[in-house]
Amino acid sequence: RGNLSRRRAWAMAPRSSAPRGSEPVVDTSEKRWYELVAAAAEAPSETSAEVGGRAAALYAAEVAAWQAAKAQRETGDDRYMAQVVKSGTLSDKVAAMTLLVQESPVHRLETLEGLVGLAKSGKHASKMAIESLRELLGGEELVPGDRRLRAHFGDGSRLELILRCFESKLKAIYGEVASLLEGYAKHQAKELRVFAIETAAQLLAAKPEEEQRLLAALVNKLGDPEGAVSSAACASLCRVLDKHAAMTPVVCAEVQSFVARPNLDGHAVYKAVTFLSQIYLSSELSAVAESLVEMYVALFSREVARGRVKTKLLSALLTGLNRALPYVDRLLDEAAIDSLFLASHAATFAAKVQALSLLERVSADGAPKLRARFVRAVYALMHAQDLRNTTKPTLFLNLAFKTLKADPEPTRLAACLKRLSQLAAHSTSSVAAALVYLFASLRPAPLLAAPSGPDDWRLGIAAKREPAFAATDAARLFELALLRHHYHPSVQNFAHTALHAQPLDYRGDPLDDFTLSSFLDRFAYRNPKRSKSAQRHAKKPRNLTLDLPDFYARYLHEAAATKAKKRRRVEPGDDSALDAPLDDADDVDRADDVDDVSDAVDDADDVDGDDFDDAFDDDAFDDDDEEEDEDDDVEDDGVEAPTPIVVEKDEAEEREKKSRGRRKSPFVDADEFQETLERKEREAEERAQTHAKKRKASQGSRPAAQRRRSSGRKK
Repeated sequence: RGNLSRRRAWAMAPRSSAPRGSEPVVDTSEKRWYELVAAAAEAPSETSAEVGGRAAALYAAEVAAWQAAKAQRETGDDRYMAQVVKSGTLSDKVAAMTLLVQESPVHRLETLEGLVGLAKSGKHASKMAIESLRELLGGEELVPGDRRLRAHFGDGSRLELILRCFESKLKAIYGEVASLLEGYAKHQAKELRVFAIETAAQLLAAKPEEEQRLLAALVNKLGDPEGAVSSAACASLCRVLDKHAAMTPVVCAEVQSFVARPNLDGHAVYKAVTFLSQIYLSSELSAVAESLVEMYVALFSREVARGRVKTKLLSALLTGLNRALPYVDRLLDEAAIDSLFLASHAATFAAKVQALSLLERVSADGAPKLRARFVRAVYALMHAQDLRNTTKPTLFLNLAFKTLKADPEPTRLAACLKRLSQLAAHSTSSVAAALVYLFASLRPAPLLAAPSGPDDWRLGIAAKREPAFAATDAARLFELALLRHHYHPSVQNFAHTALHAQPLDYRGDPLDDFTLSSFLDRFAYRNPKRSKSAQRHAKKPRNLTLDLPDFYARYLHEAAATKAKKRRRVEPGDDSALDAPLDDADDVDRADDVDDVSDAVDDADDVDGDDFDDAFDDDAFDDDDEEEDEDDDVEDDGVEAPTPIVVEKDEAEEREKKSRGRRKSPFVDADEFQETLERKEREAEERAQTHAKKRKASQGSRPAAQRRRSSGRKK
């Protein structure tokens, strides 16, 4: 019976052209196919016809022998995979073909060609087939990662000829996939173009095969009219360089040749410059940095000559110059410097700062005349209207600090500080704090000292373009005295420190720490409020002395006095209660509120929302209404008030309850709210019990016959 089964299996097995007794010589179960033989040192320029024909015959015999051996040990899984490839769905067919190729790449080359055919079909399965090809060709099983595939080979052993023939066929398939991606990169559908770009970038980052074609396809898509496609090409090239930094010279040369094309669109040039400005440079890439600087300067001079000084391309060029110039030994020529000065006066605010940053680096070791021209440009930028409306003043403040710190002329320093102090008075709290912090870091003692005479307050001539004639070294920064009364406490503290020429102990970033969003975050993520029992048992100070604004001091004083009136009857003409509450031991809660508010005013960094909740209590609002009602009883024309009528305690409490009922506080007490909920739940339970009792009583009062009829209907 066993012999009969083996005969049937042999009869059903496919016949091959391999001779009897031949066995496959390529075994990829333990090693990859390109690890079985050593790669030749030099490949010939072409393959002879005799060697090529013999290698093709050996490869066909190897595939036939492997298929025959596979048929003899065929399993149920193998038959299922063959059935799926023959009549399965598109997704199942692609997945099955991928698994078959991964089983033995050398012997499944026809299956790989079938995947390429599906990718060329243009149907729904083409995208899935391309994804499978990307997984196969980008993996380690099929294509070596340290060398390119070779199309030509010489004579050798049987194993070498078989593998060299397979390698040449695999190289042809890889070329077909590259051509397929180039075609899909020009497709009308935007999503398919983006998909082709990302696939080509992944293959380029994974393998060196077809590097030139894939790189050219990616660089060419920088000029795509669709912004999403060109941005995808730029991001893909950045990912390739992140993985292979050694390709930086090759990629830069390709992009520079793309920019040098005649009649290229401005959008394409902008995308190319944006990509080049994001490349990481080093001292080892000085040749690349020098070529980039030459290209940036040429494009920048062309844009300035055409009058395009307020474009995004100009800002991108200045960014690229700032990143590449530190790695170049040579300086800019006079024409480029003149173009930079023109941009510093006519471009957008961001471009002005970028141009002046370049000029600061160039003029640091230059002639004094060039340095004076640069300081004059920075002085003009300090008065620009865009500076007050900018949302990112960090670059400008950095530029101003480096310029003033390195300027040896005290007159120019005085003029620049004068203009910056005027800017601080009209800026937001974060910018004002940053500018005062800059003053404290520079610490020009003569400029911050108190005036010794009437001449020390003179302003100079602020309309002068030259800072050397705009102010004198004796002029004082009296604007800092105004900043001592700024609405932001930190600005007050900084100004006070700068005026006294003391070191400022601050290690944060004022542009981030003193913004409105940072201030509101303190209230959004504040600490939970302390319970009333903890407040009552806490130790409270007495005999407080406050340095508060008049409004807050008067309000808290009157609120404390009104609360004391509630606890004991006070005659209308008695004013002793206005001085007693803060010293009274019974008024501990209000004293705690006053202490919290004073701490909030004195220390801007320790603001807590509990202080305001306690200070503006609902009792205080109600007490104000009661005090106004009592004050209305007294006439304003000087007539003596009538004798107060002593009201009984029960009647006074009743009036107080009625007044509280007329106007309810907007603040909700948590304990009172919980008691209300519990009371409503008890009432609902009582109503439910009463209803159940009534229903039971009504059922018991019905006659027995009626109850039997009702039970019969239910059955």
